Amino acid sequence: MVRPSFCVGALAVFLIAPCFVPVPAHAQSDQIGVSAAVRGNVTVSSGVRSRTPGSGEAMYLGDRVVTRTQSGMQIMLLDESVFTIGENNDFVIDRFVYDPDRSVAEIAARLSQGFLRYVSGGAAAIAPQNVSLRTPSATIGTRGTSIDVIVGEEAIAFARSMGLIGPGDQVDPGTAVFVILRGPSTSYDGISQRGRVVVQTPNGSVEMRREGFGVLVPFAGAAPFAPAPIGPVVNQSVVSSIELPGIGSSLTIGDVEITDFPNIDSVIGGLVNPGPGPTGVSPDVTGPGFEEEIPPAVPDPPFFPPL
Repeated sequence: MVRPSFCVGALAVFLIAPCFVPVPAHAQSDQIGVSAAVRGNVTVSSGVRSRTPGSGEAMYLGDRVVTRTQSGMQIMLLDESVFTIGENNDFVIDRFVYDPDRSVAEIAARLSQGFLRYVSGGAAAIAPQNVSLRTPSATIGTRGTSIDVIVGEEAIAFARSMGLIGPGDQVDPGTAVFVILRGPSTSYDGISQRGRVVVQTPNGSVEMRREGFGVLVPFAGAAPFAPAPIGPVVNQSVVSSIELPGIGSSLTIGDVEITDFPNIDSVIGGLVNPGPGPTGVSPDVTGPGFEEEIPPAVPDPPFFPPL
């Protein structure tokens, strides 16, 4: 497997020497991956410019992806992470750093509404503590795993169907977040580690380590609820709003070929029981990065400007 070094964002100044890959003229240092499995009504905005993406096109740091009903796409990052962007989504990646030779990596993204799935790749394998997703009411830190995230009124509907909230409970359809842990652990390029997800707000945090469980944050400023099993009805509803057709096994980005890229239809099954880690211990017991603290508290708004 090719192991290139990439760096985009605020930390790029510290890594500029080893971080070179030929990319299109849009902004050479800003390409973070490619688009795939585009369907329906999808718009990508870069500053004041908007475009309708096609599969296999370059994606750049700061590209804002907006999808409508029954629409979506995938962003396949250069470290082989995958963001599957479901319907009614508003999403952007703010920072991407990947230098496996120096064990330096970071992914920071924002989701203001809609359905999203994240499947970890090289960045989470070498620096799992540096992968985070910001939402209107919580910061989500992933530690080498796969998660589904729902922001908006659907998050409240799922929680109600599970009996987590009642008619009189305080909720906010504009900021509610529901997070599902899909995969318990991952194995990437010889590094195996226990999967977990940390959901943090200014008033508390919850850690999940069991696949098929979900955590609700009902409004901005609320503490996360305790994890609860999502059940088959919620699971099917989430899956139907996220999953897209499978993708190929290799892609060429600039002059760099990414091989053995995960197929989104089967990747979740591949996350379970990856086997012992490189030191011979179970990934459910130990793994790089798990001694780190949980992500910082959610910053104050503003979050996204209006469309």
